[in-house]
Amino acid sequence: VVRDFIMVAQDQADAAAQKVVKWCALGDPTDWVPSVTTQAGAQILQSGGKVLRIIGGEYATIFCERSIWRATYVGTPLIWQFDEVEKGRGAFDDSCVIRIGELIYFLDAKGFFVFDGTNSKPISSERINQTFFNDFARSNRRIIPAADEKNNQLYWWYLNNSAQWRCMVYNWVTNRWTGPTDVNATWAMFDDEKDAISIFPEAGLPSRYGTLTGLPVDALIETAEESPNEKGQAIVNGVRPVVDGNAPVVQAALGSRDSTSGPVVWTPDTLINPDGGWSDVSAQARYHRSLIKVAGDFTDISGLEYDWRPTGAR
Repeated sequence: VVRDFIMVAQDQADAAAQKVVKWCALGDPTDWVPSVTTQAGAQILQSGGKVLRIIGGEYATIFCERSIWRATYVGTPLIWQFDEVEKGRGAFDDSCVIRIGELIYFLDAKGFFVFDGTNSKPISSERINQTFFNDFARSNRRIIPAADEKNNQLYWWYLNNSAQWRCMVYNWVTNRWTGPTDVNATWAMFDDEKDAISIFPEAGLPSRYGTLTGLPVDALIETAEESPNEKGQAIVNGVRPVVDGNAPVVQAALGSRDSTSGPVVWTPDTLINPDGGWSDVSAQARYHRSLIKVAGDFTDISGLEYDWRPTGAR
């Protein structure tokens, strides 16, 4: 629905017909006969490939395979003005576009983007693109977004290469991703008032309704490698993960090596000391990294501290 019109595209075998958008008469969804008087009509979009999705409102945002168009109402005799506002980027499929407020989120063949009505910017590049596209079954093309506006989270359900339904989650306030998570669902609907989600799985499987109040999934975080002592080795006598929550179970392991081309040697997983929060892992090397495992009721993992001192060169 765009203003007082219904605007549609057609999924036909004819390639020419796939580039056409049509709209009904002003205020009359039963009249589709082109007429300047009634303002019903049609338009061929010359570039961008097949029309996949139309998002309505005061103007129409039209997602093609390789471009995004904007249709603005101008009245008779033109009725609508069509502008190609973005070239070389469009919707991967008709199911992968969702509007949240004034922004539109979508999946392009190169990753996830957000469109503000004028241009789009990437939200997954150099972050989760490789993980997602390695897992995503492109041949199936099925991906379904659902918005949890109360918690500022956008869920993307998709079929992976093993024919399993999985989910990536994007928080548009913190601009962070999590996932993929296995979940048996093909469609979901959020109840923002009750902070709950209804999951509708594939045929033959039971539907589910649940509140978003359960424990978080166990976290596994490997930090970047550091060289605390630029002139030589460093002895690390402990690491302290900074984890907020209700008595979560936190373990840490220390991975060390003297050369960036050598193997990483890991210490055993060690529980943190409940008094100071330190994990008593120890190693001497030039390069160090940590592996943090968190289970139970936690809310945030915000950092990591090292207890280290420099040693001589080797």
